[in-house]
Amino acid sequence: MLPNKLKRHLETTHSNLQGKPRDFFVRKLRELKHQSTALLSKVSVPTKALLASYKVAHRVAKCKKPHTIAEELILPAAVDMVSVMIGE
Repeated sequence: MLPNKLKRHLETTHSNLQGKPRDFFVRKLRELKHQSTALLSKVSVPTKALLASYKVAHRVAKCKKPHTIAEELILPAAVDMVSVMIGE
């Protein structure tokens, strides 16, 4: 963002933060980057789980059954298996 537009954005949208020192914003940026990397490490789907999902979808397609059978039967069963394995 251009410096003038950034300054105007700070003054109009975030007027309560206008008097903060530069270190405050540097710290906030660092916290945001750390938070996003921590979130990605927790949310990313493991490769084997994704492969298992594709294999289930392939089996459903090979049986020429509607995909609703996967939503009605396989997905709840998989959720039950995961909750038992994790212990929730």
